[in-house]
Amino acid sequence: MSDAQRKVLDLLIVGCTEPQIAERLGRSKHTVHDHTKAIYAQLGVKSRVHLVLLFSRPPSDSPARND
Repeated sequence: MSDAQRKVLDLLIVGCTEPQIAERLGRSKHTVHDHTKAIYAQLGVKSRVHLVLLFSRPPSDSPARND
């Protein structure tokens, strides 16, 4: 996962909308949406709810995050 995608992921997990993320990161809404789609594909999730549930598990159950 790229650094940009990681930043988007962190903001998605805490509940920011794509427009809010775009504003915070100084990116277009389209770029943030593309990052969101790539994140979903990489993690095998189909929705924001699934994404948040994936990362709300205890640390031993969460997928490893590649740095």
